[in-house]
Amino acid sequence: MQLDVSQFIVACPKDVTMYSDAAKTTGNDDRLAVRDITLLVEEALVRQLGAALRRYDAFVFRPGVDAGPAAPPEDGQPAAARAQVLRALRACADASGWQILERLAGGDATSGELGTLLRCPRLIAWDQVNELVQAGLAARDLEADAVGLTAAGRGMVDLVQALTASAAAASVPAASAADLSAARLSAGQAGRAQP
Repeated sequence: MQLDVSQFIVACPKDVTMYSDAAKTTGNDDRLAVRDITLLVEEALVRQLGAALRRYDAFVFRPGVDAGPAAPPEDGQPAAARAQVLRALRACADASGWQILERLAGGDATSGELGTLLRCPRLIAWDQVNELVQAGLAARDLEADAVGLTAAGRGMVDLVQALTASAAAASVPAASAADLSAARLSAGQAGRAQP
């Protein structure tokens, strides 16, 4: 079976090395690029930052409305991009921000729906949405009182879910207090039995 795949996306830096080596060994390195999902999220955030800056420059606040051609790159763009990525990560780490992102992964929502989700007034929910919009993770349509995920927001939700699944698969169940006591007792008896 032949698949027409040009990219293999992984969630672990070690996997990039391992699968890149596998692609080289099998002679597929010219046809298959192994990429880390965090780089894809970063690229999406940088694109989203550029789009947000163009919208702000053009005073366009509706998602999907084109703000015109991209401005020429400036010297401070790498630092601005890094700041935007860190801002997006902080927004995801906020409990309310994450609840909103998870909800929006299922589709657009109104401020009332988000207020119900967060158990707070709509105005407070909209303030939380502002943080996500400024981080480039969400976009809102003020006239329709609707908010949805951007490509960067979708990428961030996918990244967090992939990392969560990976961490859950790698975790070892914690030993109970009874198991620890039995292990200590067993180790103590074994220590006394030796001369």
